[in-house]
Amino acid sequence: MNPTLQKEPGCIAIHFGTPNRALESSMPELFPPNNLLGALILHQMLKNALEREGVLATGIFGCVGELSDCVMLGEVTDEAAAVEIIKRELDRPLLRIFCQIAVGRDGEWQSVFPSAGARVNCLLDTERHEMTFEKFKAAILAWCDRTEADFNRLVATHTPANDTEREAIETQRRELFDSLQQTRASLKSQDPDQGNE
Repeated sequence: MNPTLQKEPGCIAIHFGTPNRALESSMPELFPPNNLLGALILHQMLKNALEREGVLATGIFGCVGELSDCVMLGEVTDEAAAVEIIKRELDRPLLRIFCQIAVGRDGEWQSVFPSAGARVNCLLDTERHEMTFEKFKAAILAWCDRTEADFNRLVATHTPANDTEREAIETQRRELFDSLQQTRASLKSQDPDQGNE
């Protein structure tokens, strides 16, 4: 049954992925594995479009998973408008053929694009993506640790020429470490069930 899109608040979900996993694995240059950054870029593009049109209800538009199999969820103020905005945005980079859009109805997800009645609950199950997110988080946290260690080694082997250089190095150290701590705190606070804001 095709759910009627409402011009009122609702929940919307998008699954984005390659239609054929065998095709994906045979063409890694077109469908790189573990493309988490690609998913985040697409997520930000769609979030910006929804915000620009004023239909994102809470400012939260979650994303979890890699580009070839990711889920985005959010509350919108106008369900019908949100679906059209997403379809329009995905037309520009010719990505619409890779997405499914669903709306929340009676505690379940019901497909509205590309076809009504399609089974989407399994596609939108965020538990499938928890392992991918945990790998991504672990990789970023490891990068933070390596960056901090590399900077400390560099400082330990360099003798500042004067007080000005010493102060400049200390300022850089504080700024870098503050940034790394913010990144760590942000990642550790992420819940895969809620996605990335």
